Amino acid sequence: MNLTETAEIVIWPETHYVFAERKGSIPKNAPLTWQEFQESVPQLKSNFAVTRFLSLYKMEPPVYRAGASVAAKPLFPVGG
Repeated sequence: MNLTETAEIVIWPETHYVFAERKGSIPKNAPLTWQEFQESVPQLKSNFAVTRFLSLYKMEPPVYRAGASVAAKPLFPVGG
């Protein structure tokens, strides 16, 4: 990895993200959210091209999301 003090603008492609979300304590909820999301992974993979798994979170108010990016925008709600 090359670290520099010069800023570089990076334009990321649009990401379609399917996720499970929990609000509250992130340390408590992160493993529970991944456990919940993992239950939907077989159905997700049978309907979509999964490109990567990732998590997003917000500290205030605390929200944790565990999910996957998919190659194309889902045309219907995922999960249930």
